[in-house]
Amino acid sequence: MITVTVVAPYPEASILRIAKYAESVGALESFYTPSRRYLRALARIVDPISRNVARRLERGIGNLTRSAEMSPLLELGRLFASSTKNYRVLSTYNSWLKCKFDDVISRRAITSDVVIAMPEAALNIFQQNPNCLKVLNCVDAHPEVHNLALLDAYPNGEGNSELVSDKVRDRVSSEMLLADVLLVPSNLVADQLIEQGISRGKIRVHPYGVDFSKFYSSDPEPTCPIRERPRLIYVGQISYRKGIPFLLEAVRGLDVDLCLIGPVPQKTLVEKLPSNVRYLGTFPHEELTRELADADCFVFPSLEDTFALTVLEAAATGLPVIVTNTTGAAEVLDRSATRLVDPKNVAQLRKACADVNVLMSSDRLENARKVSRVTRELNMTWDHYASSIIEELRLMNEQVKLDKRERDDS
Repeated sequence: MITVTVVAPYPEASILRIAKYAESVGALESFYTPSRRYLRALARIVDPISRNVARRLERGIGNLTRSAEMSPLLELGRLFASSTKNYRVLSTYNSWLKCKFDDVISRRAITSDVVIAMPEAALNIFQQNPNCLKVLNCVDAHPEVHNLALLDAYPNGEGNSELVSDKVRDRVSSEMLLADVLLVPSNLVADQLIEQGISRGKIRVHPYGVDFSKFYSSDPEPTCPIRERPRLIYVGQISYRKGIPFLLEAVRGLDVDLCLIGPVPQKTLVEKLPSNVRYLGTFPHEELTRELADADCFVFPSLEDTFALTVLEAAATGLPVIVTNTTGAAEVLDRSATRLVDPKNVAQLRKACADVNVLMSSDRLENARKVSRVTRELNMTWDHYASSIIEELRLMNEQVKLDKRERDDS
């Protein structure tokens, strides 16, 4: 078995799953993430005032064994940056925080066979540990792909605040060059990286899993429709990259209701909403599943997305899905309950939304069964996701050691 060090500057789902699986099989040597010890204490103080802020403070790493002590003021600064509802302020602070975290961890001796890190928080770690198998978990698109999508969709500059800076672009590009392995969740992003000059041999495609214990449809009996018109739901960041302006324009005046759920880094997007659109805020998983259960269709108009886990989770509850063909999750969805549209194409999006009907319970159950069948046939569970990555890295590490022995012998 290999030994693995996992470095996560924030609690991202896929890297936490990898770390937890590695720990369960005795492969996890170290797990580093900013300490939440002080933040949990602070959450207990804040809770009576704001449960939402307290939940964010409590968001942590579960029972994993290692953490990097960093000042809680850093996380409080992130919360302040988030509260400004200014995307550029928040993204700049988050980038600085990732770089700071990378600097702290890079000073520690990493003796494991493999180190797995995240974009913007891997450069120094990779440079200081040349003998490890260096793995970059690519949860975001290549910065060039991200920027081109925004510039193409908003030629008048509305989305410029979400552009990746030259500094971040150069840093991520350097991390990709230093990495031995790039983990990506879809063939879509793999092809994008190849177009940006990344060697195909570095890229490993592992689609994300879905947690069927949280996302499912369980209504046993067909019932009559209870609404006069369809209820559409979107879950994700309320941002330009996610195509929200195109969605709002598409549903304006339609005989449907649209609910938006998610953080709002671009507050102007929820001002002066069409009369048939409501912004509901952010919800924890248990409340989100209730909102999904009360919808008739999930719509996701993103300009580009490496996967978009919320799409697969919504489909697992039995919802039909309207999604752009530049979203990675579209590769694994059952086509009978999926409507693909081109990004920024308001006419296609409007037609797809107008065609949604109030969903019968029997149809929801059938859709959920199809998604369950397809994802299980593809082994798209979180356990399989993490175990297949660890096994592939084990084989790669063995090959590296074998090649080194052969070079030494010659």
